[in-house]
Amino acid sequence: MKRQKFSNIYDLLDSKPKNMSQLLGEFGEYVYRSYCRQQELKCKITKYLTAPSEAKHITNSEKIRDEIRNKIEQIFINKNLKCRILERGQVSEEGWGKHKPDNVPGKKSLYMKSDYNMLINYRDIEFDKEEVKDIYLFKSSLIGNKIKLVEPTLKIQKTKGIEGLIDYDDFKLNNSKYYFTSLDNLYNFIETL
Repeated sequence: MKRQKFSNIYDLLDSKPKNMSQLLGEFGEYVYRSYCRQQELKCKITKYLTAPSEAKHITNSEKIRDEIRNKIEQIFINKNLKCRILERGQVSEEGWGKHKPDNVPGKKSLYMKSDYNMLINYRDIEFDKEEVKDIYLFKSSLIGNKIKLVEPTLKIQKTKGIEGLIDYDDFKLNNSKYYFTSLDNLYNFIETL
């Protein structure tokens, strides 16, 4: 079929092309990208190699998270240690409700690859601006021993082979030196390792 120009979606539908579903898919992606650009949202589309790539929009919150993550990783590298960093925003935290995220600490084969695992919780303070709510630093060798785990509560967690989830109340009580409410306190502590 020759490349045709259509003045509106109805002309396209009336032409009944053989590749209708492909054309409708491309139109849907166009509408989606246009909306994301207008709202200054990051959009990700799975597409074939022939389609042009979309420029990635990075929010201010993402930039700040990257800076924090890079600084923490560098401090650990300077100490010849490896740290796996997990992050939660206010929306994701609220989305879990009474349940705990299943990748904290995750599978033993994953969290034991690092000397430490860290969870940084962020809270929204205004549009596209966050601050650190709290930080949990888990020494990998203590997970399941001194760092108490509780049974997974969701079927999907059990299906994924998650053996246990961090007991945050017990952690704050019995591992308080590894719990932080500011980045400066965390940075100072890591320097003592």
